[in-house]
Amino acid sequence: MTIRIEPFDPHTASDELWAAFNATRRAIAVELWPDEPVLDDAETRREVQTTNPMVEFRRWVAMEGDEVAGSIRAAFRRPGTANEEDYARFLWAGGGVRASSRRRGVGTLLLREVHCLMHTLDKTVLTMTTHAASGHASSNMSVPSRSIARWSSARSSPTSTGLASDNGKTGQPLRD
Repeated sequence: MTIRIEPFDPHTASDELWAAFNATRRAIAVELWPDEPVLDDAETRREVQTTNPMVEFRRWVAMEGDEVAGSIRAAFRRPGTANEEDYARFLWAGGGVRASSRRRGVGTLLLREVHCLMHTLDKTVLTMTTHAASGHASSNMSVPSRSIARWSSARSSPTSTGLASDNGKTGQPLRD
């Protein structure tokens, strides 16, 4: 089945899209944190719809039919906020892909949206948070924009840990 990447605006998304988004969010949460309570759908919607005065968010969903296969969000300091220049080059991103949709390039397609946003906003450093099931690595990575371009153009699907560093080791921070 074809994967479509669509913007996800939490303020205008339909109830059906919210239901699909939450079904995937819950599935990923149970997989990664099986002993933790999962935030209920209504509370998640309220939190995602809350406007942060310092940080702006952009979100996308990967649609497989009517199901959300995965999602990603990017955040950056709002223009005009205090100390904006200190954060001017940085973008943060995080997301996930449903287990049944992994290893098919869904994460790569979602990361391409983040990469395009980096260019649009003239951001040069992307910080990503990754999570993995127990027994697998979990880390934060800071990735220069040119490395994202190399990764997204050089690979048709992500490596098991997401990105390879300049020194050939996976899961290591990439630096300019």
